[in-house]
Amino acid sequence: MTMASWMASILIEVIKKYDMANSKIWFITGVSRGFGRIWAEAALQRGDKVAATARDKDSLKDLTGKYGDNVLAAALDVTDRKACFAAVAAAKEHFGRLDIVVNNADIPESAECSNPK
Repeated sequence: MTMASWMASILIEVIKKYDMANSKIWFITGVSRGFGRIWAEAALQRGDKVAATARDKDSLKDLTGKYGDNVLAAALDVTDRKACFAAVAAAKEHFGRLDIVVNNADIPESAECSNPK
């Protein structure tokens, strides 16, 4: 087992155990692959809803096809400050609230979503 797959399996177990009584609404960046994809799939598998973002919205088609209305897919370049705020607002409007935010996108330290001034 690789280190990444081991970490992914632990992450999935943590999400499954996290407050199973209540469905959560997630906002996750960088869902096209890697840990962002793992977080999103694990949350959706337990019945949560996910606002999934990626630079290429087409990379999220399989999630929307499998999970339907439980996924809000959005294109997002996290280096664009206005786009970050707009994506969060759209997700909140769509689902009514956000419970968990995972800023997972591979971004430079100076990116706008990681510096909400």
